[in-house]
Amino acid sequence: MPAGYDLQVLETDEELQGVLTSSADCLFIVKFGAVWCKACNDIQPFIDNLIQELENKDRNTQVVLVDRTDDNDELFSTHQITKLPTVLIIKNKAIRVRLERPDPEHMRSVVFSMIEPHDLVLNADF
Repeated sequence: MPAGYDLQVLETDEELQGVLTSSADCLFIVKFGAVWCKACNDIQPFIDNLIQELENKDRNTQVVLVDRTDDNDELFSTHQITKLPTVLIIKNKAIRVRLERPDPEHMRSVVFSMIEPHDLVLNADF
């Protein structure tokens, strides 16, 4: 896992809602998966790299992982997760994009399309 990586693993909808309300201007990438799911495990290194890239560019993003267990069926039902992995991209507590079994490059382009570019700031030394 990359250094400085802010990854949160949640198990309940209350935990998820608490995270989503913690930072209104943050872009949340929520991956619903399972430890036994090959496709979920295959996409995780890409997600790790994507978050490192976002951090290196000083982007306000957080990744949340929710792995399916017998105890969180209600969480999966609440968010209508029927395929694994499913990635929800959430901003201002609203689901902006739902990606079921996402293609990594498509997911990357969707994430970057939702992030506002930094304003160019010139300093006196430039």
